[in-house]
Amino acid sequence: MLKRALIGLMVLISIVAFIFYYKLGGNQPLEFRMVSHPEFYVTGEYFKGRYNDPAAERLFFDAKARAGRSSQATLVIINYPSEEKGKVIKQFIGAGMPHKPDTLFEKVEVKRVPRQQIIYTTIRSHNFVMPTPEDVKAGALEFAKEKGVTLDSLTWETYISERELKVCFPLKN
Repeated sequence: MLKRALIGLMVLISIVAFIFYYKLGGNQPLEFRMVSHPEFYVTGEYFKGRYNDPAAERLFFDAKARAGRSSQATLVIINYPSEEKGKVIKQFIGAGMPHKPDTLFEKVEVKRVPRQQIIYTTIRSHNFVMPTPEDVKAGALEFAKEKGVTLDSLTWETYISERELKVCFPLKN
């Protein structure tokens, strides 16, 4: 009797977990596209350190607040290659906008990202069920190979909303 109850409970938990996974967007396939991306500017700060460093979190929320102050700005993180894969990350975290800001009131830098060809995918799911960065990169590399192009070493992420993230891979010239 106890064994049947435990099996029934496990089946119920599995069904509920699947429903939550599905509702949070975990079943969304990665669809890649190749386009010409317009020039834009990112107002923010550089970060080099561990992924879970509180300084990175502070920069993230500062940039998110900066992006929230303008209707044309979005949170953007530019990821640079690191020699210490998995241990140290290099990022420029800021608010991206289509034009250079007129004035700067904070101690931030402005980085210009030129017009270029990119491969991108848009992820529409909750953070708990988003694909891993490695899976996204592998998908982009496969798509680039199919198109006969090569990805550059840096990437950028544009946080469009709480559950929508655009991941961009510039192409080498």
